[in-house]
Amino acid sequence: MSGDEDEALEERLKAALWFSIGKIVDEEILKLGVNATPQFIGALTEMLWAQIGGFLLHYHNETSLTEGQENVSEDLQSFAKWVAICH
Repeated sequence: MSGDEDEALEERLKAALWFSIGKIVDEEILKLGVNATPQFIGALTEMLWAQIGGFLLHYHNETSLTEGQENVSEDLQSFAKWVAICH
C-alpha cells in the first residue's frame, strides 16, 4: 500500500473511531446528566488511537506487530474473554 493510501486509510479509521466514541459518550452523558465537549471526544479518540491505531493498520496491511501492539492485542483478547464470562 502506498503512503497516500495508508494516510487515507488512517484518516477513515480515525473518523470512524471518533464517530463511535461520540455515540458512546452521547449515550453516557444522557444517563449521567453531564456535558462533554467535542474537545473531550477528540482527546478520547486520540488517546485510543495511540493505543490501537497501529494495531488496526497492522491487520489491514498484514505487517508484523510491534511489542506495544502485541501488548494491546493481548489486553483486548483478555478483555473480550472477561466480557464473555460476565455476560
